[in-house]
Amino acid sequence: ACACIALVLAAVHCPGASRTINNYNDFMEWYNEVYINGAFNDEDVELGGNITFQDEVKPLGYKEGSACASFNHTFNGNNFVISNLTINGVHDLGLFCAIGDGAVIRDVIFDEDCSIGKQAYFEYSGMVAAKSSGFVTLINVHNKGSVTSTYIGGGLIGQHSNLEVVMTTPTGLTVESCTNSGHINSTDGVGGIAGKIEEGDFVFRNCTNSGNIGESATSYNCGGIVGMARDDTYFIDCTNYGLIQAGTF
Repeated sequence: ACACIALVLAAVHCPGASRTINNYNDFMEWYNEVYINGAFNDEDVELGGNITFQDEVKPLGYKEGSACASFNHTFNGNNFVISNLTINGVHDLGLFCAIGDGAVIRDVIFDEDCSIGKQAYFEYSGMVAAKSSGFVTLINVHNKGSVTSTYIGGGLIGQHSNLEVVMTTPTGLTVESCTNSGHINSTDGVGGIAGKIEEGDFVFRNCTNSGNIGESATSYNCGGIVGMARDDTYFIDCTNYGLIQAGTF
């Protein structure tokens, strides 16, 4: 057990503890803490209410002039709704800049007024995270917002890759009961759930896309669930209802 003593009237978070985000102010407190420290605390995070963003923000884990800090814990949305999330202007775009080995993102809804947009070159974009690596799990995550990228974009994850990670255990991405209904558009690697996945074992189970994917003149390697995937990728009871538009090389 972790014992914490608060000497001032401020939130104190112990390593290994759990943090609850009840509102926008709680989220910004967390965001600023991560930005100042350049890393996430050793804690799981859960939502205690719907979160309505009041201003445009940068991704969690982003810090100007530094590599993305990776979130490697559990984020439990408890089926609450994130709305009015707008992120622009940096290289890697998403609620999280990056999520890594051991991360579990579950039970969260991104409303239709959420938007990940393009104001940089060679972006990786996803509503949950621009990039993921190691072994990552997404369960019951639903995106209704739009994701746009000048490179690789997915409704939830931009790109999953372990090329820069030394792992001693099996790695990959497991996505269960997730949906996308937002418009996803990028130039190379466009998917309703993930834009591009490589280096690992991947399972997509009971996932659905109903959003439009790509644009006919500018998008390549498009798919309803995943834009670009390796041979060791399994789709189980997944369905695409969205319009897929792709150009030709």
